[in-house]
Amino acid sequence: MGLLKFFRRSPDLEAETLAEALLLYEEGVEIAAILERYPAEVQFWLKPLLSTGQNIEGAFKAEEASYYFEGALKAKVLASASPVIGGDTEDLLPSPPRFGQLGAAVASVAVLVVAGMLGVITFGFVTAGDSVPGEWNYGFKRATEQAQVRFASGDERINVHIRQAQERIDEIQTLVSRGDLSTGHIDSFTDELADIRELAEEESFDRLQQAKVRSLSETADVVLSDVGETEEELAPVAAEAIDQAYQVAAAVSGGSVTPLEENVDTASSSTPESTGVAEDAVESTPESSPVESAGDTSADEVVTPTPESPGDATVSTGDEDAPKPLVSPSPEATVSTGGESDPEPLSDSDSTENSVEGNAEGSSQPADAP
Repeated sequence: MGLLKFFRRSPDLEAETLAEALLLYEEGVEIAAILERYPAEVQFWLKPLLSTGQNIEGAFKAEEASYYFEGALKAKVLASASPVIGGDTEDLLPSPPRFGQLGAAVASVAVLVVAGMLGVITFGFVTAGDSVPGEWNYGFKRATEQAQVRFASGDERINVHIRQAQERIDEIQTLVSRGDLSTGHIDSFTDELADIRELAEEESFDRLQQAKVRSLSETADVVLSDVGETEEELAPVAAEAIDQAYQVAAAVSGGSVTPLEENVDTASSSTPESTGVAEDAVESTPESSPVESAGDTSADEVVTPTPESPGDATVSTGDEDAPKPLVSPSPEATVSTGGESDPEPLSDSDSTENSVEGNAEGSSQPADAP
């Protein structure tokens, strides 16, 4: 508090000179031209301050900070500087008569400290993207996420929460590989799920966002299931987080989302049923074979005409060569009615002709034969 009271004083001539020089520098006047306006004793303490300001400006131009970080930093600087600039009339320490060399040195050191802090902050924000809990720049990562949530709205706010929930899962996976996972890390993931569940009650998710949440729940199932297998003390918390992830996915999509284990069990149980149906179909094929039934039917329908004489019996042997009733008799069957195929030729030509005609009628009309 004593150091702050030392700086709480009314602006003197040196402070006004520094403010005037900084204003000229912001307007584009070179430092050498600014110093020429003042005497040598003023140039002695004014030159290092202007050079420090020039270095800070170059650092900001090299890597510009984000708009929300810059705005928050300006607000903090103004809030901290307002009581110093305004001063306090009830200060116990008297105001120094001059700014002096000691004041210039202290101010230069303060500016350098602030510049170093700004460099550390900038480096922390740049390298905080892949950080995990326990690392020095993880606080910068969470601060950036909070700022993104604060400035986002509508669909972008939903996407931000989904990305942050995925970040928590990635952090859990990294911490598991390092052996540094704790219950608080899983609770951070469930907190993100609760935010998504709250958004689902207020706003509608499009199909792409619903697919992202379902993919998030499946990823959480895989990662946290491994956690439950490797870390027994974290198994109950991991199981609750998996259930909550599927509940959030169901709330977002407006339906029910089946966990991965139930999907695997359902697929494995349905496989033997389909195999049994195929086996029944294969076994029933020989019974319903149309070839065998057609052969039996043709055997039942063929009626062999009763021979009246030995000559007729020899002619009817042509049916063995043509088992199908609808096929006309072959030329060999008609030729076989002659005396060449019969070792005992018939003497009566009329009976031979009658037998040939009877055989022709019997072969052309097998179904009407007696």
